[in-house]
Amino acid sequence: MPRSPRIQSQTPIDHDMIVSKDGVIYVVVGNNHPPGFTYAYPKYKPTTRKTPWCNRITCYERIPLQYEVLHIYHRSMGLVDIYHDPKYSSRIIGLKNSRIKHILNAKARLKEIISSPKTILETILVELVDEIRSLGVNTSSLGITGSILANIHNDKLSDIDLVVYGKENALRIIEDCKNILKPLRGKLLEEWIRNHSKAYNLPKDIIEKYYTLWRRGIYQDRVVSIVYVDDEAENNNYFSEIYYYLGPSKLVVLVEPGQVESVFYPSRAKALVLDVEKGYRIDKGSEVTIVSYESLYSKPLFSGGKLLVEGALYMVKGSKERYELLVGVAEHRGFIVAL
Repeated sequence: MPRSPRIQSQTPIDHDMIVSKDGVIYVVVGNNHPPGFTYAYPKYKPTTRKTPWCNRITCYERIPLQYEVLHIYHRSMGLVDIYHDPKYSSRIIGLKNSRIKHILNAKARLKEIISSPKTILETILVELVDEIRSLGVNTSSLGITGSILANIHNDKLSDIDLVVYGKENALRIIEDCKNILKPLRGKLLEEWIRNHSKAYNLPKDIIEKYYTLWRRGIYQDRVVSIVYVDDEAENNNYFSEIYYYLGPSKLVVLVEPGQVESVFYPSRAKALVLDVEKGYRIDKGSEVTIVSYESLYSKPLFSGGKLLVEGALYMVKGSKERYELLVGVAEHRGFIVAL
């Protein structure tokens, strides 16, 4: 089992990890979960063969080969529970809480590493955190996920998967990470573009525009991925809002740049409808919230401007009705392209 802080009473949030009673390690998705269930996808499962991801007792094999929603969904089958969510009228993967053995907390694990780094990669992580602290981000607003959180990382092969909590800290990292990280170049950038072009079925020239340093860069010759979590987001009654599917939709929208909610998961950005190219007719000038479950699209949503967005359109009913156009869901995969 992974040696890491185990917090039984705490509700996990986005990019914490959970370990099932049969030893599979899952990544938690989002902060808001239905009663008795945690949205998550399996990332590592125990194996009898030697792999790059091992602790002193067990080796693990990686389950998703890429981080595209439908790929993860199909690779997860047989390892997850399927929740028929009445909120979205959709099937969503995760784990029944009764099957959870341990919660691996990203903040607590980083705190443990800072106090006593035990590997080369952990030492590099501590040095990275020291530099981030110089930007004005407190270590209490940082965490670590991925193989380091699970304590099965490989000093030669593993990336550093950093978690940044809070809106102000996210904006500070987006603005100042260039002072710490170097951008992907050469073969690393080419590989990133090629893999994402294949996964999302988009041309390489479009994918290249979606690379951003504040998501992925290099520190001391190690790849650093950064995810952003709004740990102060209000966790309302899960069923306080209900989603009603209106069908596939393709809209031309105008997004105001710099909406920090677009860097969290899922990415969210308010937009004005300029034109309806396909689907349910929304009045021009109406407001729609673009919600992407594909992290790739966080950059165009944060950058803003005129976007072509295709996805599944919903009417959300609760305290305030609104339209939401969801990208990267089972009903309609969709895409986002800057115009």
